[in-house]
Amino acid sequence: MLVEIDNKNESINFISIPRDLLVYTEDGYYRKINSVYTTAYDKHQNQHRALGRLKREVQEITGLSINHYARVNFQGFKELINTLGGVTVDVKETINDPYYPDGNRGYDPFSIEKGEHTLQGERALKYARTRYTSDQGDFDRALRQQQVLKQIRHKLSDLHGVWDANKILNLARTAKQNLKTDLSLNTIQRLYKVYSQMDGYDTNSFVIGRNPDQSALKQDKRTFGGERGFVLVPRAGEENYWEIHEKIQHMDALNAYERRRSGVKNEQATVSMYSSLSEDDTEKLQSLFDSYGMNVTLEGDVPSRLNTNENYLYAASQNTNPVPNTRAYLKERFDISSVLQKREKEQSENGDSGPELGTLERRQQNTRSVSSESTRTPRVPSAHAQGTEEIILYINRNPFQR
Repeated sequence: MLVEIDNKNESINFISIPRDLLVYTEDGYYRKINSVYTTAYDKHQNQHRALGRLKREVQEITGLSINHYARVNFQGFKELINTLGGVTVDVKETINDPYYPDGNRGYDPFSIEKGEHTLQGERALKYARTRYTSDQGDFDRALRQQQVLKQIRHKLSDLHGVWDANKILNLARTAKQNLKTDLSLNTIQRLYKVYSQMDGYDTNSFVIGRNPDQSALKQDKRTFGGERGFVLVPRAGEENYWEIHEKIQHMDALNAYERRRSGVKNEQATVSMYSSLSEDDTEKLQSLFDSYGMNVTLEGDVPSRLNTNENYLYAASQNTNPVPNTRAYLKERFDISSVLQKREKEQSENGDSGPELGTLERRQQNTRSVSSESTRTPRVPSAHAQGTEEIILYINRNPFQR
């Protein structure tokens, strides 16, 4: 789980990554995200190096810069909650898990009724870990974990430096014995003083891939150790996390963002794309837009007169079927302040204007690259729907790069 403190927007964002997400690690193997830490620790026998490896993977997945990390064991989690006097949670549905592990290759069944409960350490841990009998398994568990952490945060912020001195000392002892982090004790004390005053901050929750109809992930199968198993991969393609980045950037208004995305998908706009990005980034963008329902044609490099540090968009309404959601999305995503009023023309060697860049009818008749500078071979474009708006995108700057 990742916690982002956004001081600019006065919010605390809880982001959970599903355990079955497939990642390509630095050692050249595909693994599930939940095995990255243990694999790195087994190799290096060093917790900080293993946590550093996991940190880099999470940064790539979320698009966020991670300043610090912390790892607490189960015993520390229980002692923390007991010291705070328990946490109060609203259980959304009755849970009856006969398969909860007892830590000795057996079962220790766990059940809890729907409604409000104050949980002490042992039951709070079970509530945060159970997953086998929930409708959405690991996704529901992630939401419960976020729920418990939010309550811990409120309990910590309510502590008084004088009246709760014994609790604070006990918490410090628990942290020393059970917490692994790159934060120094002085930094922890400073952060506690600063962030204990954040009761006015909004809290946002996001579990990557939880809503099937709007998920940035899809199910797949992979073979690990000779056995075929279930994994999750980005819908836009393996190692293409840019849709996840977008959702995280819109956490404060995710429902509105999803409605706009649905509008883009319903339009099924035809988009011609010129790119001066790397081939890998260009292909990622193309795959991302394809997953959004656009019919994308990669035409080649950006023509020389538009090869600046800005991105450009040409949109011309044809007849009666504009694609306003697609146009608005592209303008926002690529930080385009104004739309080109005419199709850009490439200059020929003798200085005369060459063929118009962006004339779809011309490209459909001749699929060779229309840019003399292009080093890529364009795909055969999808047929431009009769009477729909023509969209041409010129990309010089990647909005997904940190």
